[in-house]
Amino acid sequence: MATRRLALVPDPPASDPAPAAIVGPRGPSWSLGAFADDEAAEAVAILLPTGLLDGHSYLNTTTGKTRVRVDGAWQDLDKDAQDAATVAGTLLTQTQAARDAAVEAAGAAASDAAAQVSAELEAAVSEDADRAEAAAVAAADSEAAAAGRRITSGEQIANAFWHEQANGGATLSSHLFTISAANTGASSFQSGYSAPSAELLAAAIGKTVRMTGVWQVSENFLTEKPLSPSSYLGRVVRGGVSTKLDSTNATHISTVQSGTLLTRIVEVDIGATDTAWGPGIQLLSSDLANNDHTFQLVSTAWEIASDPSSASTAMDDLVQARIETRGKSAEAFTLIDQGNLLGTDDVVRDLTAGAHGATVSGDTLTVPAGQTGYQGFIRYRYNFAGAENSGARIRVQMRLLRSASFTRSLTAHMQVKLLASQAVSTRDVIPAATVQDGSYITYTFDYDVQGDEDELRPYVIINNTAAPASDETLTCAAWRIGTITSPDADRQAVQDNLDKLIARLHAEIMTATVLPTAFPTEFVTVKPSGGDYTHPKLALDAIADATPTKRYAVLVYPGDYTGYAEWHTKDHVDIIGIGNREDIVISYANDNSASAATITNTSLLWLDTTTRLINLTLEITNGRYTIHLETNGNKSNSEQWIINCHVRHHGNDDAINNAWNSQRAVGSGTSPGQRIYARGSYFRGHKGSFNIHGPNNIELYDEPWFADIEGNTFVSDDPTVADCFFRNISIGAGDYIRFVGNTLALMWYGAEGEWDSFSVDPEARRDQLRVFGHSNSAFGFKNLIPIGAGGEGYTGDFTGAGGVVTVL
Repeated sequence: MATRRLALVPDPPASDPAPAAIVGPRGPSWSLGAFADDEAAEAVAILLPTGLLDGHSYLNTTTGKTRVRVDGAWQDLDKDAQDAATVAGTLLTQTQAARDAAVEAAGAAASDAAAQVSAELEAAVSEDADRAEAAAVAAADSEAAAAGRRITSGEQIANAFWHEQANGGATLSSHLFTISAANTGASSFQSGYSAPSAELLAAAIGKTVRMTGVWQVSENFLTEKPLSPSSYLGRVVRGGVSTKLDSTNATHISTVQSGTLLTRIVEVDIGATDTAWGPGIQLLSSDLANNDHTFQLVSTAWEIASDPSSASTAMDDLVQARIETRGKSAEAFTLIDQGNLLGTDDVVRDLTAGAHGATVSGDTLTVPAGQTGYQGFIRYRYNFAGAENSGARIRVQMRLLRSASFTRSLTAHMQVKLLASQAVSTRDVIPAATVQDGSYITYTFDYDVQGDEDELRPYVIINNTAAPASDETLTCAAWRIGTITSPDADRQAVQDNLDKLIARLHAEIMTATVLPTAFPTEFVTVKPSGGDYTHPKLALDAIADATPTKRYAVLVYPGDYTGYAEWHTKDHVDIIGIGNREDIVISYANDNSASAATITNTSLLWLDTTTRLINLTLEITNGRYTIHLETNGNKSNSEQWIINCHVRHHGNDDAINNAWNSQRAVGSGTSPGQRIYARGSYFRGHKGSFNIHGPNNIELYDEPWFADIEGNTFVSDDPTVADCFFRNISIGAGDYIRFVGNTLALMWYGAEGEWDSFSVDPEARRDQLRVFGHSNSAFGFKNLIPIGAGGEGYTGDFTGAGGVVTVL
């Protein structure tokens, strides 16, 4: 008997709140702050998760005008528009608040519906321990686990309350401090503090929080304008009163300037009356500087620091919260089923027309116009050893397709043939669910085995005594039967395995010395000339000390960078383009005479570490993939981002010895717990553009991987090959792909492919990888799972606004 694994889909990660909006020439725009020129504003924008976008705006301190980005270029926002901005901004804020409230309510309703659906999922496991651990892992998929076992606030600058004052001749405008060389600016201070959500506040109380603030500053700012390391470190709202943080109630960790970014890290213990907090700086020196200087807070975030006991307790809190909402449905219903048995030798068709005009053909019951079809029924016989299953509860499911005009009422029943007497007896059933889905209706009911059964005969019968006006048909489309384990036994098994899971999480946390920070603290430059290095690969080769708390950013300036292929990214090192992405081109091309082996084994780069690629153009010709995003079971819990990039595979048509057909912009194989994000990027390949498959070297895993793909364009030069191809390989833990707001023509969904013989259970359902989303362009969806294999009917869960999904 094939087994199913219960696959609960984790909640998609929540988006950070958007900054305040103004109204630009073509709709809302989002302010980056105040800067001296366009280049300074862009340098900050590209560090945001979205990158630099049309609609971004900033206050130009040189001209005093607001500038907004339209069609890829900056332009002044006229006075009328600025006057309208105040009114429009207020209305937009009110609209946003109403929308957020509606989204929250809808999310709660969706969560309730998801829990109900999860309770009805037919999933499988091979042993009680495996089943319990799968449920426990799914239940413990908390926000902290999804973020790499960190508890973090995310970006908070849009929510900041400002505490700031210009002193010593400095001026302050829209949070931008300006200090001329003729003034000291001494004692000027700035802090941005924010209030966390109720859940994060509960997790933070009693813990040490590490706050990180990033300021946009002038060159040599920290050298000429030293900051106080003790008298002003930020603000905390304590007992309802905004209170200064200094060396008596907080700890200064570091203050570092790299280029025009200054990063300060401060730790503070959060008490029961604290409700908001954030980092700050204060100028110390009263000496005149040699140059004019500016500074402005542009980013702030916090996370629970790495004290093992604090982190462990906080993890417990979040795990327990998720268990309470998900664990109940997981433990209450665990089904071991054999898939759709219709058309197999396991069941015998036994449809009966009855005496009221119905007819039978194959799996279809027809009621002609003018006839009632009363007591006609659809029934199947299933050999069953009752003595071996005495006391068990089984579940039967019949999925029926009704004609468009179907008006007959139906009732589900159970008959059994007794082993001793071979007599047929009607037994009581326990209704579990009746679900109508378009023209389909699915009856699900349970039966408690008494031990005397030799054969089960569940059936659905027509009750009507009035004749229809036109012909009506009822066809059985699927017939399933499975064993439901004891809820009490499952509950204990889940608890036992949950204890083991939490112990494992504790062990991992105890071995961690420091948690990752949110922002790079070290910067190196890549330029055709005049930079630290002349190619990103050379910059990566030179970085040997990157850590979660010493993150690097390789800043790549406009130019054409070639000559290197098959180079690997490094953990905690981001690669960020400075300028227009079309002018920052990293590429490689094999000769047309290259060998087939060379072409097959050459990708531009391997994105196989915790790394972000931002604002770049990446290209290859005569190669395997542009980005080989391949961890394949060897990099659990890693995280990769592709943000605002142009990724292109130009194809291998001119190569004399080409033997590689999957000429895609991105090809990837995942690892348990891996997280892949693609945002606002353009992917184009000669034969497909974006491919993700599960690990092919792990037979069974219990920590889901996921991809979060939003706002991208996917293009395949060959229209017969899917723009996106997603496929499962092994039996896993509820992997999923969130697919929202993308543009494409064709999506393929498959399982195993060339690894078809690898599966630990060849009969297992192959659609555990769930694909869901909304607001995409119209596209075709083609399921490549072979007919007769579990999951061949899966079509993805695409709902809400957006293009039509056509099932091919």
